[in-house]
Amino acid sequence: MDQLARNIVWLALGAALAAPAAALAQTVPEEAPCEGCAQGGGRVPGGGPWHRKYHFDPTSQTTVQGDIVEVETVQGRHGKGVHLMLAVGSETLEAMVGPKFWLDQQSVKLAPGNRIEVKGSRTTIGDEPAMVAQEIREGSDVLALRDAGGVPAWRRGSPG
Repeated sequence: MDQLARNIVWLALGAALAAPAAALAQTVPEEAPCEGCAQGGGRVPGGGPWHRKYHFDPTSQTTVQGDIVEVETVQGRHGKGVHLMLAVGSETLEAMVGPKFWLDQQSVKLAPGNRIEVKGSRTTIGDEPAMVAQEIREGSDVLALRDAGGVPAWRRGSPG
């Protein structure tokens, strides 16, 4: 094989390897809606900015009680996710719950006007208070969303 042919082979090989590397280097845009909610939230290895910013952090756990003001279905890259807008005292808190397909299979039904208790990891979205929900209680009903480390029930195959 002459030098020109070898150079062409190396050039083609380099181009073939560069395209997948460039695709892997791309991250989820900061404004990606509900990526953690629909995809699984919690700890997603190699996740983009959404996962780093809104992950479940066991060190920031708290429990709040409030009334559901709105149940939002948000379209993410991997499906629809459910967020709750809660009236908690004088603040409105957005709770990121989980994927719609999984929540639709649960016996606990979340609806505006319901008084609930949410245990989860506090964070902010922009300057607004938010929470990645771990567990939701409504009366004696419990909806277990994530384990103590933040691993989502829908990833473990748990019925909730």
